[in-house]
Amino acid sequence: FGQQPVEVERVSLLARDGHLRISRDIRRFDHLGDLRESYSASNDDFCGRFQDAFSSSVTPQGAS
Repeated sequence: FGQQPVEVERVSLLARDGHLRISRDIRRFDHLGDLRESYSASNDDFCGRFQDAFSSSVTPQGAS
């Protein structure tokens, strides 16, 4: 009794040969720990916000 449902967000990032690939998944578990919902959350909004944040934090090569 008293346990709350849990939402788990997993973000995976693959960097290879100068390319980035990102994915985001959401899983929701009930108060008993049983999986109730699972879906990909790699929508345009998430990917756009990630790209903007990443681009603003990366310094181009050769820049100081």
